[in-house]
Amino acid sequence: MFFFFFRIEYKIEEQQIQLIIMHLKKTILLLLIILCGTHVFSQNKQQFKKQLKKTIEDLQKEKPADVFAFDEFCKSMPNTVFEETEIMKSDSLSQIRSFRVQLINRIGTFTKDTSIRRKIVYELVSACKDNDETIRSFAASNLKRYNKQDFSHKSKQQLIDILEMNHGFYKHVVQLIGYLDMNDKEKELEGILGDTTHNNIQIKWKVHTTLARLGNEESIDYCVNYAK
Repeated sequence: MFFFFFRIEYKIEEQQIQLIIMHLKKTILLLLIILCGTHVFSQNKQQFKKQLKKTIEDLQKEKPADVFAFDEFCKSMPNTVFEETEIMKSDSLSQIRSFRVQLINRIGTFTKDTSIRRKIVYELVSACKDNDETIRSFAASNLKRYNKQDFSHKSKQQLIDILEMNHGFYKHVVQLIGYLDMNDKEKELEGILGDTTHNNIQIKWKVHTTLARLGNEESIDYCVNYAK
């Protein structure tokens, strides 16, 4: 009888040991996967930094640079791309600032993560304040590709700030006010129509179409009559 119970207890202990061993194996395997992933990420990060350094050197020498060559990095490590290129935003050379804006925009091609897309939009709206006309134009035209929910309150506030700048800046973003249904900004848009520092018909057309989109009756009539 004693031997019978001893065998049962022995089997139970053996099963427990096997269960512990199985859990240990799973834990070790998981740790190995994490370590392997960390190592690969570290290698990729170093490769990105090396490639970025070479690209910046080329841009400083006014050599062409291929933004599409960074697509894999934009796809797999977007936050690293943001962090490692941060200093490029304030570079004195427009070609370096421009490359950074293009690079950040490429991230949006691959990610559906709203938090990341909001960071991208904020960066693009910020680029609409750049002193370089080409950068402002590129950033504004690409902002139209993003969803309304990608525009945070901070991004919208930046757009409002740009409306208070001169026409060389607000002309690029004015239609985004309509796209984002910012009806409370009709007064600011009407103020732009009264801007006497320029007589640019295209800008006035953009403002009228934006106001019309927001339901402004006078601008709706203006657009209808202009189309005739």
